[in-house]
Amino acid sequence: MLTGVLFALAAGLVWGLVFVAPLMLPDYPAALLSCGRYVAFGLIALPLGWLDRRNLAGFVVGIFDLPLLLAHNAELLDALQYIARRAFSEAVAAGVQIDFDAGGYRHARRQELELMAVKAAERVKVSRVPFVFDPMNAQDRRIIHTVLVDIEGIRTESEGEGQMRRVKVLPG
Repeated sequence: MLTGVLFALAAGLVWGLVFVAPLMLPDYPAALLSCGRYVAFGLIALPLGWLDRRNLAGFVVGIFDLPLLLAHNAELLDALQYIARRAFSEAVAAGVQIDFDAGGYRHARRQELELMAVKAAERVKVSRVPFVFDPMNAQDRRIIHTVLVDIEGIRTESEGEGQMRRVKVLPG
């Protein structure tokens, strides 16, 4: 708490320089003063970010209500993740992974999908009849495909368009 108050006071002092610095340094160009302000704010933000780096992972959960985020198969959580990925699309294209989670949902969902995939594969092996999953997002479909890729005697493919895209498990 004390650290936050001290950093807030420091930020206030630096913000005061926005108005005082041009009067104290009239010969400095405005662009140089602006760059100096950004550097100063960055130097204040850097220790705060470093101290709270472990808490940043729980940022979204701290803001939103957990049941609201996870309602309807975590549609809101997926939407927030999608928006973040679009906002930082250049970083994502460069390989940065942006994943949102709330209450361990992603891990539990992965385990559920892995179990469903294995059960579907067993069913297809025995009955030799294709099994079609309900429509799911690309991330969930990828988990199904990845789990079943090494199982002998079956193969998978995606079918459908847009939000109606689903995984089909077929005899090999």
